[in-house]
Amino acid sequence: MVTDPDAQTGAGVNVGDNLDIARRAYPWLHCFPVDGEPSCEGHAPSGPEVLFGPDPIEHVELVDYGQYR
Repeated sequence: MVTDPDAQTGAGVNVGDNLDIARRAYPWLHCFPVDGEPSCEGHAPSGPEVLFGPDPIEHVELVDYGQYR
């Protein structure tokens, strides 16, 4: 999980940005509430699952579920 305010994804999404920016950068994201807060997630073409949340973005998570198989 990344929470550093200076962190930025390869597509230019920063901690502190709103979820609309993440959705434009990653059109394959699916957005829905988690624990009452908006968030977006999806599988990156390179494999790991990416999670952004809430709005504005406080953290970015990358999860590679392949390591658990």
